[in-house]
Amino acid sequence: MRGRQVFMDSLVAHGVDRIFGNPGTTESPLINSLPDYPQIDYIVALHEGIAVGAASYYAQASGKTPVVNLHVAPGLGNGLGMAYSALKANSPMVITAGQQDTRMRLREPLLSHDLVGMAAPVTKWSVQAERADEMSALMRRAFKIASDPPCGPVFVSLPIDVMEQETDIAAAAAGTLHRAPAAAAEGVADVVSRLLRAERPVFVVGDDVARSGGAAALVALAERTGATLWQEGLHAQVCYPTDHANARASMPFDAAAIRRVLADADLVMLIGGPFFEEVWFSDGSPFPDGAGVVQIEAAQQRLAFNYPLDVGLVGDIAMTLSQLADGVDAAASDADRQRVQTRNAALQAEKAAM
Repeated sequence: MRGRQVFMDSLVAHGVDRIFGNPGTTESPLINSLPDYPQIDYIVALHEGIAVGAASYYAQASGKTPVVNLHVAPGLGNGLGMAYSALKANSPMVITAGQQDTRMRLREPLLSHDLVGMAAPVTKWSVQAERADEMSALMRRAFKIASDPPCGPVFVSLPIDVMEQETDIAAAAAGTLHRAPAAAAEGVADVVSRLLRAERPVFVVGDDVARSGGAAALVALAERTGATLWQEGLHAQVCYPTDHANARASMPFDAAAIRRVLADADLVMLIGGPFFEEVWFSDGSPFPDGAGVVQIEAAQQRLAFNYPLDVGLVGDIAMTLSQLADGVDAAASDADRQRVQTRNAALQAEKAAM
C-alpha cells in the first residue's frame, strides 16, 4: 500500500468525515485518493483561512477532530492566522499541507519552505512525514495530541513522494482514550467544605465546561451554593443559560477590571479555563484580598499556571461538578440551605433589575 492510503485509512479510523481545504499540485496524492473514500467529504474553500476557520467551527460544534488540507508554504501561510485562533479556541484538528518532493529539497523548488517551522508557533505539534513507514504512527499521534486536553491544532507536512511511497505498515486503530480521571476524593471534600463556608462564591467558567457536557451540573452546583456565574471573556461555547438568575456576563480583559467584578467574592472557583484571557496590562492580582481561589481542570498544565491556588482539582469536569453538587447536598446543614436560598433570591432580584 502507499503512504496516501495509510493516511486516508488513518482518517477513517479516527472518525473523520470532512476535510476542509484549498488544494494544489502537491496535494494530488490526497485528491486522487478521495474516490476510494466516499465516506469523507472534501469541502473546498476559496481561501485557506476560511478552510481553517470552518474546520475550527466544525470542531467546536460537533466535538469531532476534522482535517484541513492546505497547499505548501503560501497556502499554509494564508491559514496561520486562523490556526492561531483555533489554538486559542482549543479546537482539535489536524492541519496538513502538501510538501514538495523531498528529493528536490536542496534545489529549493517552487513554493517550498520549512513548513514545520512555519506552523510550530501556532500548533500543539508540528511534524513532517519523512517515510511512508512512519505514516501510521505519525497520524495516530497527531490525532491523540490534537484531542488531548487542552485540545488544539497539530500540523503534518506531507511530501508528495512520501505519500506515493510503498509501505507494509497499515493505519493504526484509534482506540477509546479515557483521558480525564475522577478527581481526587480528598480534593473534592476540601472544595465542598470551602463552598459550604463561602458567603459569596463566584464561578468563572471556561469552554471546557460545555465540551465536557457539564452545563447542567454547573447550574446545579451554582444553585446549591448560591454562586454567581461568569464566563471567561473569550469563549467559543455557551456554558450555562444566560437567562438563569445566577448568570451574569463575560469577564473583562484586564486584572483591575476583573478584580472589580470579583470584589465581593470570598471564594472564586475557576472551571475549565484558561484563566484569564487578558488584553490590557494592569498591576495586581485579579482576585480580591482574602478571597479563596479554587480551580478545576481536565489538564494538569492549566492548574496554577498564572496564579497561586488554595485548591486545584484535575478530572473530568462534568463528573467533578456532579461530585461537588452531591457533596454539598450531603454535607449542607439547614442553616447552609437557608443562607443559599436567601442568596439565590437576592441574585434573582438583581437579575430582574438589570
